[in-house]
Amino acid sequence: MSTGRVHTRATIYAAPCVTGAALLLVDLPTAALAGLGCLAGIVLSPDLDQEGVSRTEWRIIHATFGVGWLWLVLSWPYACLLPHRSIWSHAPLLGTAGRVAYFGSLVAAALWLAGVTVYQEDVMWLVPFVAGLAVSDTLHWLMDL
Repeated sequence: MSTGRVHTRATIYAAPCVTGAALLLVDLPTAALAGLGCLAGIVLSPDLDQEGVSRTEWRIIHATFGVGWLWLVLSWPYACLLPHRSIWSHAPLLGTAGRVAYFGSLVAAALWLAGVTVYQEDVMWLVPFVAGLAVSDTLHWLMDL
């Protein structure tokens, strides 16, 4: 079992590795998106299924002068829907897909309400970003074994 602080540190160390590995396969912008996706695993963590406020979330709230509370409000229904460490939230790929679908639907609803039209080419950057997030989630899962 691992603490949130250890998960965060491992994700920070993994991000340059993800970026470097992706750079060997694709171009720099795509590799950078994969690295950013990996780092996003700190905030889009499988542990969003916890109903309490984590240390990382407290740090975000303090660092954003309270704006981080919005993140807690948005993630609260997700935490209520899924039991902690369930296969639906913590399993590699499945948990990543679930969080991307949940938060993506919130973004899509906000864009729709604002009257913004989004085209497929506008969201293609999500592919390497989500791949990096999946690496972070897999690392998190392995540490929880």
